[in-house]
Amino acid sequence: MVTKDSGLLKTQIVNVSYYSYPGLKYSTKLKVIDPDSIAISSRVSTEDIARTVSTVFTVSTEEMFSKSRLHETVCARRAFIAIVSEFYSLTLSAIGKLTNRDHATILHNNRQHNNWIGTYPEYTVLYEQAREMCININLYEKEDKNEDNL
Repeated sequence: MVTKDSGLLKTQIVNVSYYSYPGLKYSTKLKVIDPDSIAISSRVSTEDIARTVSTVFTVSTEEMFSKSRLHETVCARRAFIAIVSEFYSLTLSAIGKLTNRDHATILHNNRQHNNWIGTYPEYTVLYEQAREMCININLYEKEDKNEDNL
């Protein structure tokens, strides 16, 4: 197992072996993100995440939290809920209060997000971009503060 520290995330390369048919053994390498390394909840607010997601998906934050069912709005809302679910240890009801939805909608959203990640490459690219930007918010803030001190 190899561990790399890239900024805020620690990734591990893990060798995984599995059998597809009796006697046929396959092995592959998986890149695993250590969930303990995503300790940014105290530094990145949900408003920062909302602004970042709305920028990436080119939807206003008001639209993102509205009851609109336009595809672009739904994609942005789905990405926001997925990122908040990953970064914070909030209950479904608490995330629902952030987005004016109930817990069942959040649960459905998370299931649909997992389906969309493997199915829609456009959504996957935008989601990954928004997620990486949210992870790096702290790094950008540190660089801005260092430039102010110069």
